[in-house]
Amino acid sequence: IGDPLPPPPVPPTVMTDSTIVNIVQNTGTIAFTFSVAPTDFDLADTSATGGTLSNLNPIDATHFTATFTADPGIQNNNASVSVIAGSYHDINEQPGLGASTTFSVATLSPSVVVDILDGARRDGDASSVVTFTFSEAPGASFTEADVQVSAGLTLNAGTVLMIDATHYQATVTATDNFTGTGTVSLAAGSWTDAALNLGGAGSDSVPIDRTNPTLVVDILDGALSDGDASSVVTFTFSEGPGASFTEADIQVSAGLTLNAGSLLMIDATHYQATVTATDNFT
Repeated sequence: IGDPLPPPPVPPTVMTDSTIVNIVQNTGTIAFTFSVAPTDFDLADTSATGGTLSNLNPIDATHFTATFTADPGIQNNNASVSVIAGSYHDINEQPGLGASTTFSVATLSPSVVVDILDGARRDGDASSVVTFTFSEAPGASFTEADVQVSAGLTLNAGTVLMIDATHYQATVTATDNFTGTGTVSLAAGSWTDAALNLGGAGSDSVPIDRTNPTLVVDILDGALSDGDASSVVTFTFSEGPGASFTEADIQVSAGLTLNAGSLLMIDATHYQATVTATDNFT
């Protein structure tokens, strides 16, 4: 009777200590467990996607570990480490079987785009929706407390809403009597993605004009009399009124008459008209 046949080969077990390899923890330990001691197993008998293997370390005859280092700047939800079938042999000189393990590599820094939808804020239109578009879902890490607004803007409480996993919106209102630039922002590191990578910063700005415009009216002649019954009146606006200012807006009291057709625009913020004192009025 000849020598008994060796037992058929059994695939090794390949395991990782991390289900996600991210920016902060960009390495993982890979464990290889063989049912029969291999005689010639080394790193050349393995393959990796999403990173590289190094530091193969024999624990005992059937157990090995290696270090997986993730590639930078990638998102791979099907990264893997494999033992290549037929690349090694057991103590019976049989070619070994292959095996693999899969996990996620998330070393792409997540980002956010902030967009204040309305282009300018003013008294008649003081509020705007703000959208937040994330490159990766922030989940519960993003809250209303993360939204920062500058002077000139107020975040409307309770308005942060999730549209879908990567899109949110909120509403901001411009402050009364403020003129300047308002900014909505998220600070770097104030949110994370599912792999716990810290999120990047994002911001958007909008011009605000909620300061009420002013007007100075000046009757140039100090007194009107029979010999000098008319005077030019100037109107100096802090901001150009445009077509909103017409002759119909000028009110004169008893004792004065606005000369019809006398209203003239000197420049965007300066106008003039002529008034005449009423005869027999004191």
